[in-house]
Amino acid sequence: MFKTTRRWGAWLIVVVVCSPCSVHAQAPANPNTNETARALLRYLHDLPNRPDKRVISGQRLHDFYGDDARYTPPTTNHPLDYVFNKTGQWPGIISAEYTNWRYSGTNQRVIWRELNPVLIDYWNRGGLVELHFHPIGASEILGHPKENLDAILNSGGTFNATYMALLDQAVAGLQNLQENGVVVLWRPIHDFAGPFWWGGSPDRHRRVWKHMFNYFKSKGLNNLLWVLSSYPTGQHRDYWAGPQYVDILGLDWAVDWSTFDRQVAGARGLGKPLAITQSGESNGKIFDLKIIINTIRNQAPEVIFFIEFSTGVDFAGVGWDQSIGSGPSGPSGSALMNDHWVINRGEINFRKTPAARR
Repeated sequence: MFKTTRRWGAWLIVVVVCSPCSVHAQAPANPNTNETARALLRYLHDLPNRPDKRVISGQRLHDFYGDDARYTPPTTNHPLDYVFNKTGQWPGIISAEYTNWRYSGTNQRVIWRELNPVLIDYWNRGGLVELHFHPIGASEILGHPKENLDAILNSGGTFNATYMALLDQAVAGLQNLQENGVVVLWRPIHDFAGPFWWGGSPDRHRRVWKHMFNYFKSKGLNNLLWVLSSYPTGQHRDYWAGPQYVDILGLDWAVDWSTFDRQVAGARGLGKPLAITQSGESNGKIFDLKIIINTIRNQAPEVIFFIEFSTGVDFAGVGWDQSIGSGPSGPSGSALMNDHWVINRGEINFRKTPAARR
């Protein structure tokens, strides 16, 4: 863009250069993304420029543990209630697995009918929604990195019909959220370098990711911001499918804070917002929750949100139940949620119409 200004009898030509990388980075991966999702993405991009209120808090719900089926609404909401009761703050992001975790093969399903009302209510009260998605592969297990992708992804493949039926269930649930105005931080097939059937090599993961991205786009799902995340391997640059397929980069299971610099380094320089998509204690050990925001502040101030994955009851370990208020770590959870850098539900201000409050 060119601008001319006349000063002291001479013409001064000012050239304003807009960085293509910056403009491209703030554009959503899906060009059909709706305006609410675009507004949220712009808001997330801007957070690191703020002096405070710049990192959104998050908390995972109890999973629907398949055969056990221990946690169903409203029991699954216990972690959110617990955080509020102990800290006086509702987490900014509600996080959940979208399948009935631990079911296998044709018994796996997307639990959108049970879960969506919880998500819609939280969104309407001013929160954000993050969903992770672990579809079973042809061997009817999650951990099988040598799975035959042709059998899963190709039309006519031996597992293709089952896999596509599961994707269609996810589409139905995500369409229901879209109809209710909800934008989803969609974090499917995470841990790209790990033991899951979609991981193990960049080519494998990119193929599965692109297949899902293009299929969901063809179904008119324009309320998704695509979050690519993995355990701390530092390999985002190697595995990602490119800026046209990803909106946000995430670090999973950030529990080993001594290696955080290496984890962050692998995701930097790609022009996408950076988040801690899974955090918690290491190996069931209680830790000072203030370390989350202090590490972000001192080592990675560009991080825009964190999701605490521990629920205090399930396999993730003690988490909040011992780190807030009464446990050996003292009131560190309250200090985290009330830190001047942290944004909680009711403080997320990208919407034109204010959300309802509870």
